[in-house]
Amino acid sequence: MLRAESQIDGAEVKNVTVKAGIASAVVGRTFADTGLTVKNVNVCGAKVVSERVNTVSAGILAVHNSGSAVIIENCTVDGETTVSSASVAAGVVGDITGEESSLVANNIKSFANVEEISSADAVAFAGLVGKLSASALNNVQFKNVKILGSVSANASVGGLIGVIKGIGSYNGLNAVIADCVCAARIITDGKNENAGVVIGSVENDKAVNSENIDSVVKGTVISTYFGGVGAFGTSTSIETKSINDMDNPNGASIVPSVGTLSTFGETEIILSNLPNVKGYTFDSATGWASEAEERITVVSSTADKLLLKESRLIIWLIFRLWHTMSLIQIPMYVFPYILR
Repeated sequence: MLRAESQIDGAEVKNVTVKAGIASAVVGRTFADTGLTVKNVNVCGAKVVSERVNTVSAGILAVHNSGSAVIIENCTVDGETTVSSASVAAGVVGDITGEESSLVANNIKSFANVEEISSADAVAFAGLVGKLSASALNNVQFKNVKILGSVSANASVGGLIGVIKGIGSYNGLNAVIADCVCAARIITDGKNENAGVVIGSVENDKAVNSENIDSVVKGTVISTYFGGVGAFGTSTSIETKSINDMDNPNGASIVPSVGTLSTFGETEIILSNLPNVKGYTFDSATGWASEAEERITVVSSTADKLLLKESRLIIWLIFRLWHTMSLIQIPMYVFPYILR
């Protein structure tokens, strides 16, 4: 039980199993008037489980509802870690509630596998935050976070945020999600309208909507191709052009690229903003690199060809270059495509 000012620094949590109603590999919950800092912590091979109704599990912090200040920085949750719950689970933080609950997380990587135990009681599941109270939006900031694991559930499912719940008034002063990368694999029912790479669902559209989403989420790169769903759950009706899709590097796509595949397994992507391609960077000495390098790896590259490898898939991207006026356009063909 954490009281007063608490700090966890330089720890490794390895090969542990945690089973509880509020379960985490690092911190279960915060308390009122408790300042908490978690930094330089690595979670490796942990099994975090909360099996009963109305329970929460997470890789680093399960529940933050105390109105206190929390800082999480320079932490990693590895791909051998599994976080599962009957109700709420997330790779980093499970549940954030209360307008006075402050949380700033910076430089976090999670490869965790987040899983739903029982669909009957399932609420929200995500790679970053399972359930985020709308009343806490003004005091929560996630910066330089990479979510590269998997989320398997049929409730509200998000690569970054599962559900934004309740009523709140976002003031637009600070982005909730800034300069993050999400190439998480989303595994859910194809008819699930509450599944998205960025946000699965929003309970009250007055809190987060198409009008303020570009302030809520800034400078963020996602992959809908590997996510298998759009940027936002279709139930949210959120539209935006500011989020950059690695599968459509011009930043316009919020619909899964897999939906554009032909029967021959080919798709075309036009890059019209070279050399500032969103989702990839180019260095004259080393060539192309992916911003989700640990998940979507550039195995080899030349000026006109990339070889990408993702988990069990190998994808060839062939770039054919030509000039039209001052614009360089590159159609990118993907083959072979192996259906998951």
